[in-house]
Amino acid sequence: MENVKISIIIPVYNTSKYLEQCLESVINQTLSGIEIICVDDGSTDKSLEILKNYQQKDNRIKILTQNHKKQGKARNYGISVAKGEYIGFVDSDDWCELDMFEKLYERAIETNSDITMCAVTTYNDNNNGEFSQANTYSNLDIFPKSFFNRVFSSSETIDFLMNICVYPPNKIFKRDFLITNNIKFNEGIYFEDGAFFFNSWLYAKRISLIKYFGYYYRMYSETSTSFSNDFYKLEIFKATKDKEQVLKKHKIYNIIKKDFKSYKRKSILYWLNKITDKRASFLYWSLILINQPDCLLMPLKILMQELSLYFKIIRYRKQRIVFWGASIFLDKFLKKYKIRDKNIVGIIDKNPAKGGMLIGSYKCYAPENLKNLDADAVIITILNFSKNNQQSVQCFLNETNQENIILDMV
Repeated sequence: MENVKISIIIPVYNTSKYLEQCLESVINQTLSGIEIICVDDGSTDKSLEILKNYQQKDNRIKILTQNHKKQGKARNYGISVAKGEYIGFVDSDDWCELDMFEKLYERAIETNSDITMCAVTTYNDNNNGEFSQANTYSNLDIFPKSFFNRVFSSSETIDFLMNICVYPPNKIFKRDFLITNNIKFNEGIYFEDGAFFFNSWLYAKRISLIKYFGYYYRMYSETSTSFSNDFYKLEIFKATKDKEQVLKKHKIYNIIKKDFKSYKRKSILYWLNKITDKRASFLYWSLILINQPDCLLMPLKILMQELSLYFKIIRYRKQRIVFWGASIFLDKFLKKYKIRDKNIVGIIDKNPAKGGMLIGSYKCYAPENLKNLDADAVIITILNFSKNNQQSVQCFLNETNQENIILDMV
């Protein structure tokens, strides 16, 4: 085989329903010089048979097998035999654009990056196959625009580190970079990708982005281990502890401690809401009491933030109000309290995908449209909005000659 540019690692476990779509998107990549390492993690369905059939048609496919040791072990196994200059990952129930790895590789070579990253389109299996590019977690809109035109280091992202997408498959990693820093996935647990991401990201000196939706992530897949068994969700506590240890190793935990605790609470409550098994729910609540008791105060905290916003609307009722941030919190608030005040003239959100979208009865606009709305007061409706981000909004108001606008926070 010619020099391998990218080793694409695909962990496989009982995904025969989706595996062919995944493999077709990988074997037809426009980038030449790839190897495809499929690691069967003890599948009991027809997954291994499908892999062998594809291997007969394409000699770039290597099949590794192991007893069921979960995805972290499978990915590490693939890394250990990879020959590529870069390493990429695809989950076997997802798929990618046919030119994704070519675009990522070209950008990585051009910039000599340790990590290169593209955007993700989500595909909702539970909602009539709905595609979406509006999720700021996966569409890269969390990054300032200037980051797309240059190489940057992880130290420049500390202010919003906890909001960066941790999925391995929308990134490629320089193989020597992973080996030199001994960066591996945690083994034997689910939710293994978070600690790997933070460890690799914080080691990286050169990172590049492409504002390109190359990867398709299948949400709520029936073959997803994190959704298929409620008891697996208990491992989120171990996974968040692993992330904390990584942040401490890189000596930034104390810097972003507040952000991490908020991130941890959100993760724990998110998976709690996905549990339907009563036994698993009981154990999960027990672990909350032991590991994260402040989660119990979250509903009260949300209520206090709702009341704070409600009273701010009353306070500025004679002025033209704009909300900053089309957040989930704002959406729920507007619906819960049936807010339709005429002096509220719109919502500002920097995510282009939300432009023109209605949140409650109010339209979303890009920040550059704020001046046209002739606002008297801007209320930031993004929870846990950092002081640095608040200052950036104030700078935007000053730079656009709107310094007389009152800036307030929930």
